[in-house]
Amino acid sequence: MSQLSRRSFISTSAVFIGTALTTKKTLAATAPTKWSDTCDVLVLGGGAAGMAAAVSAKEAGAGKVIVVEKNPTLFLNSTTYSMGQFSASGSRVMKDNGVKDPGAKVFAEEIMKGGHQKNDPLLVKIYAEHSGETIDWLSGMGLPFRLMPNPAYGVLRTHDLGVPQTGARHIEALKKRADALGIQIVTSCPAKELITNEDRSEVLGAECIKDKKPFFIKTTKGVIIATGGFMSNGKLVDNYLPDFKGALSCAGPSAQGDGLRMAQKIGAQTQFMGNGAVYCYGVPVDKEKRRGLIFRGHIMNIYGSISVGPDGKRFVRDELGATTAGIAASRKGYDKTFVIATEAQLKSFMDKDKTQVIGWSQERFNKELEENKIFAKKADTIAELADKLGINKANLLKTISDYNGYVKTGKDLEFDRKALKGGFEKGPFYGFKAQYVAMANLGGLKPGESLEIVDVYDKPIKHLYAVGEALGGVHGDSYLSGNSIGASLTIGRYIGKLIAKNKPINQ
Repeated sequence: MSQLSRRSFISTSAVFIGTALTTKKTLAATAPTKWSDTCDVLVLGGGAAGMAAAVSAKEAGAGKVIVVEKNPTLFLNSTTYSMGQFSASGSRVMKDNGVKDPGAKVFAEEIMKGGHQKNDPLLVKIYAEHSGETIDWLSGMGLPFRLMPNPAYGVLRTHDLGVPQTGARHIEALKKRADALGIQIVTSCPAKELITNEDRSEVLGAECIKDKKPFFIKTTKGVIIATGGFMSNGKLVDNYLPDFKGALSCAGPSAQGDGLRMAQKIGAQTQFMGNGAVYCYGVPVDKEKRRGLIFRGHIMNIYGSISVGPDGKRFVRDELGATTAGIAASRKGYDKTFVIATEAQLKSFMDKDKTQVIGWSQERFNKELEENKIFAKKADTIAELADKLGINKANLLKTISDYNGYVKTGKDLEFDRKALKGGFEKGPFYGFKAQYVAMANLGGLKPGESLEIVDVYDKPIKHLYAVGEALGGVHGDSYLSGNSIGASLTIGRYIGKLIAKNKPINQ
């Protein structure tokens, strides 16, 4: 490779999902003779990360800022489909609630531990150190954060927005601020290609599609790719995450990998592409279209329920995060998982947390408990429940017997579980049959020390940045609840301020 020029290497070798890019013409859009518009900062994508970047860039002194969004509204992205939770260190909310926060360093260590030390240390450091101030920034826009428990952390770090629990509230607040700042938001305007200089070492702008015609936007300070991930593109999920082949998706339908495709076509490097936030507690909505919702079984497990595989055996420390459980289930070769609960455990979950299935009201969940049509089953005995769920009955009976013994002694001999909140002695019992559902890809474009995206030679592509799911590395190989939105907003805000300070591109 060292004997090839950068340009010739890209021209002959660049690949996106097995499709060779073999000609100069296919690699990048050429600069137009006339630009349609010009701005200081161009943001491709209007989700949490992109809007945070746009607003912070403008606040930091950037001139004209343009956000282009492929959807007709900002409320059809993966942010809107999320609960909007944000884990952080050092926020005023934590201080006001008397949380003794050991600091950003410990938060970073917790993130690294959750990602099994496979995270990008630079991105983790930025997220941990600037998360608290980002919460405060959003609080200043009127978002009413509160704290909620999360077993991944030693203190209360996860910030929640209360009811309604939706990431759309982040978009609402940021759009209101963007409008006040005069940021130009162009909807129904998908980005098509990045426009670069001749040797593709510097990004000059982007070709978009507006009113079904090419729309060329020139930038003087840089382009931020905030187009989201690829979790709603079944082919890409199956290609990059073969252990979860066939997984449903709960990401925004527009999460098709657009930004990755555009950047790879000009030689950008990716990292951690085989890592994804795939929950093992998914509820099917449309199997043909591979759409699903997240059942928060891992949260119910905090109140005492347990997770088992089709073989009737436990496979993970039950209160761990849903993506960690997903990895454990895939290693067992399970194609589905089950959560078993007593009536008391289920009631505690529903009393203390108003969201059981993300996208459903509690009333809708109650209807499922009554009708047992989609994924819930109720039985008076464990043996009857095993039959209804299709679980190995003998193994499940032994699992429950062993677990009841652990509850009595206060020691889980299999997984050292901490939340031993009640045994399974008396019915009725509830079982929830779940399958894999993909929420976010954890891999994406690779940043250099300057946070500009690097090429295949690890050299920065000048003035090209990525945020949110388009940026790979902050999570390692397993997502911790609250870190996707948290990192998207924090790093988006950080890069927005950074790009505002760039010297104008010499075009």
